[in-house]
Amino acid sequence: MLFEYVGGGELFSYLRNSGRFDVATATFYAAEITLVFEYLHSLAVVYRDLKPENVLLDRDGHIKICDFGFAKKLKDRLHTAHSSSSSSLSSSSSLSSVVLEPAKDRCT
Repeated sequence: MLFEYVGGGELFSYLRNSGRFDVATATFYAAEITLVFEYLHSLAVVYRDLKPENVLLDRDGHIKICDFGFAKKLKDRLHTAHSSSSSSLSSSSSLSSVVLEPAKDRCT
């Protein structure tokens, strides 16, 4: 699979060079990563390799997630790490028991 050219480099490089991000920068990247996860979860895709090396920055500083080698397309919308079905995400030792379901009831 080919990925478009992303000229901003890795988030890891920026983090390594700065030592730490200020609150505004960290909040910006956290918000963008959250939006990516909301979108992927709406497509029933679980991305399981989030690390600064897999977050690329475009020329405007917005993120692109790469390396979907460990991603999983779920067959139905409700899975937990403790699921006994053959399509469960992983063993309970490597995942928390978070339930992936629509976010409509989470902020009430």
